[in-house]
Amino acid sequence: MKKICSIISLFLLLGVLTGCDLAIEDDYYIQTEYENGGKTTEDYYIPSGIEFTVYKGEINSVEIDVSDYFYVNFACPDMTVFDDCSSTDIGKSIDSSGTKIHIAESTINNVEQATVITNTIELTFYALNNNDLSIHHTIIFENEFGDKRVEHGFGTNFASGVALSGTVEGEKEDGTIYVLEYIFHYEVVDALQLVTIKQFDQYDNLLRETQVPSNALLDEIVLDEDTKYYFVIEDYIDIDGNSYQERIYNDITTPFYYLYKYCNEDGFLNGDRLMIHTTEEN
Repeated sequence: MKKICSIISLFLLLGVLTGCDLAIEDDYYIQTEYENGGKTTEDYYIPSGIEFTVYKGEINSVEIDVSDYFYVNFACPDMTVFDDCSSTDIGKSIDSSGTKIHIAESTINNVEQATVITNTIELTFYALNNNDLSIHHTIIFENEFGDKRVEHGFGTNFASGVALSGTVEGEKEDGTIYVLEYIFHYEVVDALQLVTIKQFDQYDNLLRETQVPSNALLDEIVLDEDTKYYFVIEDYIDIDGNSYQERIYNDITTPFYYLYKYCNEDGFLNGDRLMIHTTEEN
């Protein structure tokens, strides 16, 4: 199955200092350290990622390894968060509504203020209804030497409508401030029985119906050339044994990466996805 990552690259124009090497005893270094309130390079941390821990049982008695499913990393591949590139790499079992990066620069009374770079993420986590799972998150900060420190967030049981949000920030030695705004949604799902994709033409005629059971997942569906819209239909059975459907409508303007809501034996999603697109988008 395909792993979907949301990656946003951000290239910043940096001034490059050239010409001389500074010893620790130099007046410049001493003055700079004084102006920074006694801080040195190792004291500056910025957000580099988020780790998640999932527990099962009423008193968090069993910890489940979700390192391959739930995580967030902000460094570009083979780089650190202190390089000139920033990204958002999200675990395969997380549904993301997108990532936004905002750069704020200002001057007050002809004095240049610190640049503020704000990264906003909104994520959704799913788990099987009545499966007694809870989830905790930890925000990871990193300095230029690769040293890390953590900030523990709140934990919560999975329940539909529950959301946790917060804001953290760090600072580079040059004064740039990095702000992370996050909101996590937690949703429970009933036992999914079947996924069906129905394609329709401009006259609302059914062109094709494709059924995808849990034991025969598809990676990709190429829409019929006459398709104008389609539905992804999910058939569920709730904890009382009642059957019902959820329908997701889509047109053909952009590819759709559908996240299967089939749950694994631990009660959360494996992150399997179905790409639905036209031949032109392939």
